[in-house]
Amino acid sequence: MKGWGFHMKKKNDTPEVAVLKDKMKIALCGIIVVLLVLMEVYSMIHFGIVVDIIVGILIAIDVFFLITFALDLSQKNKEAERKEYQDLYKAQKASYLVIRKSFDELQNRIDMLEEKTAIPADEIITAQKAVAKVTISRSKENTDALMNSNDELINHLFSFEEKLDANNQGLIEKQEQLLDATREEILEKNKELEAKVEALNTIIDGMQSSVTGMQDTVTGVQNSVIDIKKDIEVLESKEPVVQMVAAPTPAPEPAPVQEPVTEAVVEEPVAT
Repeated sequence: MKGWGFHMKKKNDTPEVAVLKDKMKIALCGIIVVLLVLMEVYSMIHFGIVVDIIVGILIAIDVFFLITFALDLSQKNKEAERKEYQDLYKAQKASYLVIRKSFDELQNRIDMLEEKTAIPADEIITAQKAVAKVTISRSKENTDALMNSNDELINHLFSFEEKLDANNQGLIEKQEQLLDATREEILEKNKELEAKVEALNTIIDGMQSSVTGMQDTVTGVQNSVIDIKKDIEVLESKEPVVQMVAAPTPAPEPAPVQEPVTEAVVEEPVAT
């Protein structure tokens, strides 16, 4: 267990293999996050809040591992860059020591030659100085070339680190955009569901009012029919009494009894 990575690293794994494994873990976590977000949306529509909470917890855990693996990968890359820089520094130091040692050996040889040659010869001294100057100039040129190449390598390392930081920032921004888009989609779905529920309630209220109007109309019709039946029964009970009174004594015929006119009940159309 090392750094932010909650995993055991095998001793036989090379840095390249470890980085590749971390990248695979990051990709797997990203896929799981997308699947869990889709599951969260589905559960919000078809299931209760308990399932939403469980899926939300799983999303949080997966995002935690995703960030952990990303930080672990970044740390490993920085360690690899630091190791390369240290190796480069050691190589430069070794090269400098070799050059200095060769220069010291050359200087010692020159000193030994000067000691062995008792006869002062200007030509020999001049030739030795020329050889020394040529050697020093070549060593200096080699050192400058090596330093220039090292500077270029360091610049490449810095540019690589900047690109890596930019990629990490882009990954984080994409994750935030994905979360924002998912949140907006969920809010829109909730608004659509609320509008549908309100429309359904309006339809149900209209149906209830229609049923109530129909019941009132039927009750009025029944009451009218009952009143008509009562009037007919009253008329039928009055006709025999009139005939029995007219039989004993002849008298002018009474005027015929007019039956009360019953108004026809017009059934109002039921409002739907």
